[in-house]
Amino acid sequence: MKRSLAIRAALSLTSLATALAGCGRMDEWWAAIHSGAGSADAETSEDAASSDEPSTVDPLPDQPPAARPARDAGVSSVTVTDASAASAVNDASASADGGAPYTGPTITATWVWVPIFERMDWNGPKVGYFRAGASLRLRSASSVGTGAGCPRGWYEVDGGGYVCLNRMTTLDARELEGRRPSQPDLSQPMPYPYMTTYRPAVMYRWLPSEADMREVEPERFERSSNTAARDAGTSAVASTSGGALLSTGVDAGPTNNASAIVANRAQAEDAGVRIEDLQGADGSPLLRRMLSGMYISVDREMASAGRRFLRTQNGGYVERGAASAVRNAPTFQGLVIDEAHPLPAVFMVAFEGSTYDLSEDGQRAVRRERAPRLAVYHLTSDPPVTIGRENYLKTRDGFYVRERNVRTIRTSAPPSDVGANEKWVEVNLDRQMLIAYEGARPVYVTLVSTGRRNRDSVERNYETIQGAFRIYSKHLTTTMDGNSAGDGPYSIEDVPWVMYFEGSFALHGAFWHNLFGYMRSHGCVNMAPADARWMFHWTEPQLPAGWHGVNSSETGRAGTRVYVHYERQALGERGGPRVVPGH
Repeated sequence: MKRSLAIRAALSLTSLATALAGCGRMDEWWAAIHSGAGSADAETSEDAASSDEPSTVDPLPDQPPAARPARDAGVSSVTVTDASAASAVNDASASADGGAPYTGPTITATWVWVPIFERMDWNGPKVGYFRAGASLRLRSASSVGTGAGCPRGWYEVDGGGYVCLNRMTTLDARELEGRRPSQPDLSQPMPYPYMTTYRPAVMYRWLPSEADMREVEPERFERSSNTAARDAGTSAVASTSGGALLSTGVDAGPTNNASAIVANRAQAEDAGVRIEDLQGADGSPLLRRMLSGMYISVDREMASAGRRFLRTQNGGYVERGAASAVRNAPTFQGLVIDEAHPLPAVFMVAFEGSTYDLSEDGQRAVRRERAPRLAVYHLTSDPPVTIGRENYLKTRDGFYVRERNVRTIRTSAPPSDVGANEKWVEVNLDRQMLIAYEGARPVYVTLVSTGRRNRDSVERNYETIQGAFRIYSKHLTTTMDGNSAGDGPYSIEDVPWVMYFEGSFALHGAFWHNLFGYMRSHGCVNMAPADARWMFHWTEPQLPAGWHGVNSSETGRAGTRVYVHYERQALGERGGPRVVPGH
């Protein structure tokens, strides 16, 4: 990912890095942070901090685009039309129990990402962050200190930590009236509205004027050039702001945008195009070019120069006609284990599975009815019945399922150092199953998709790492983009419910596929959004109200243990590839 300002912001703000870098970049920022190269003073000097004008993150600016300084993904303050109402679901100023709204003192983020510090020190460690429009409750309406890079004062926030009052924050949320970004809805599996591009598209750095569009997409205004390109069977090669990419045989009509980009990820990989090649130059209207099949999270719809644009949650602008709403997102959810939903149980993973009755002599399995994929069946304690080469498992409803068509839940004894009621997570790579425990008691089970394994190819082996880990940072959402062998460049804004447990490996929601129960990812542990939401709220550290991300720590914020293994691999045994996963 070639967002120079954003990358520098991520390195200097530590916990913000995952929000910008995604699965595929976590190792880079993590190594930089712990080697000292990514410390806050490496990018934000004491002088800059003292001037009350940090230069590493993007504001909700007050000036029009023509006067705006060159920053990545700034959120425009132009007049909003058809603006969606800001949700208060993740706003700490709202009531936590549905009662009267909180009316005490708050501090609100006016920039895209705002750090929360462990102590009153701009160059000190960060415990989390919150995003534009979010409000945090203050423990006191008064500043608790000044200095250390914050001359206007430090404020202590609920959840533990300190926020600096500067151009990134305000004590009066009314300053954002009319332009406050919508907030994530924590009650839903998908915390934002998501859309996907169905053709090559442009993401603008700000709401573009016609002049901006002419600069970035000249083919849309030059029909004669488009006609010549179509007759020649190729499109132009160069982009004014984004640099040369490659030519394609795709129609370069006025709504196609193909003059500066290949049509899809397969073409991009064949041509050697990487995610870095899609980035616009700093200061240009072009933030990045997008391939078909990339995902954005939407804040609201806006108008400019006679066209409609979607403002993304990360501050970019994409033409409305280039994207469609995500449909067929997974609705699957695993099981909360209780008296009504006991173990043992199985998940149907076959795409054409069935239930069966046994003949009176027990020598034949007679098909009963079609079994929906991902359906759950509770089993009796009876041993499997073998007929020919197939084993059949008896359900509590009296019929049978074929063993090779299901994933059977098998629990493990807790490691010896796990406390009697301590939370821990088991990911079984053979069974593509995740089980959440409290001590020896399983409390939640579901199917997952872990990294695709290909040990014959280092580049294409996305096997999930094995071993014993702890969740070290959690993010309501974080953008993941990068390059993958066999898939080409990818970009998914605001992947939901992300829980990093080792380097760039994470548990997280995946709304772009429904192949749970099979290896599918680029290394991370994919879960259906509803499952990821459940796990996010259950695991430690807990995310305080209004925060968007939180880091674990040795003192008071210990992360939940995560054990990843194969069936014959002991819990905690280290293994797996050294390659960097994607998602």
